[in-house]
Amino acid sequence: MILDHVIGRARRDRVGGCAKRMKTRGVALIIALILVALAAILATKLTFDGWLERRSDPADRRARRLYLKPRSKPLLDDIWRLADVTRGEAFAGIPRLQAEHFIAVLEKIHGNMGSLGSLQPPVSPVPPPKVRGSAAPKAARTRRERSHSNP
Repeated sequence: MILDHVIGRARRDRVGGCAKRMKTRGVALIIALILVALAAILATKLTFDGWLERRSDPADRRARRLYLKPRSKPLLDDIWRLADVTRGEAFAGIPRLQAEHFIAVLEKIHGNMGSLGSLQPPVSPVPPPKVRGSAAPKAARTRRERSHSNP
């Protein structure tokens, strides 16, 4: 619900009094920033509650690594068990080989989509507006002359 509000608000962003629609890339960036912030908040809460431990990264002194504390192992086992049950329900009636093939295809698609983030679409210059006949330039010049001639 909050995410819907933020996205809707971002799409209706007003710049210079004109409604400006954000591109999908801008909305995706906002979502990514929100997800990073939520992950940081969740990690802080889990650390405070005693489920995680933060340790310094030996390779980068600015970074901190997250480690599960021993008390989280039973909970993690329950999560994996529930994931297996859910997967079994989702793939009920589908032969095992087809299910494995489907998962492999999804993983390939996920990998393909992840590699698209670094690609930039080619930028093409915006063509000038088409002028029909010789009256349009004269009309534009006449308006321009009128606006500059009046004090």
